[in-house]
Amino acid sequence: MPTNAKLDHILEGIEFVAAGQLIEHTGYICKKTGEVHCYSEDCDEKPADFDPNEHIALPDKRSLDLGKELVFRFTREFLSESQSDIRNFFRKRGAFAKFKVLLEQKQMLQHWYDYEHRATEEAVRGWCEANEIVLDRATGMERKT
Repeated sequence: MPTNAKLDHILEGIEFVAAGQLIEHTGYICKKTGEVHCYSEDCDEKPADFDPNEHIALPDKRSLDLGKELVFRFTREFLSESQSDIRNFFRKRGAFAKFKVLLEQKQMLQHWYDYEHRATEEAVRGWCEANEIVLDRATGMERKT
């Protein structure tokens, strides 16, 4: 049976999961209610009655190809002259910060944020469909049948 959930809540949960670098962050969708629940290893305990069989774990951005793979796609489309520099950024720590400085210099930072948002929504919609999650009509992003 499909689960109904709100796209905005799923996107917020995925952002929460992505924010956990030093401390593990996890997020789940309850199969019964469609509610998104997020937990941080350092301060949040899952409820005693938490049943992993009744929840779907939210993916992280890397598993949706929304990390450096997305940067490289953006670069191929809009910054082909900077591909080599950007690839070099991602051979060391602090790559995203350097990437954003370059985008700011080229006045393309907002364009990146828009591109990233669209790609994230598209990837999340695909993930939802694969996991039988129907997006609430209130989001305007319902699953097409």
